[in-house]
Amino acid sequence: MQLEFTGFGPEATHLLHYTEQQRKITEERIAELNNQGLTVRAIAAETGVSFSTVHRVVKRLNNQ
Repeated sequence: MQLEFTGFGPEATHLLHYTEQQRKITEERIAELNNQGLTVRAIAAETGVSFSTVHRVVKRLNNQ
């Protein structure tokens, strides 16, 4: 594991930044798999994200 010093501050601040980055990367991957025609269930299995989360992301992407 490699750690990167990002400065001093509350732990929650650092974790929030990581969470936002990971969420964006995950949503981009879900969009990519959805565009390839995979089902919500297949996307969930591929990404390790729950069915309901994938469904919510796909629904939001389709409404844009």
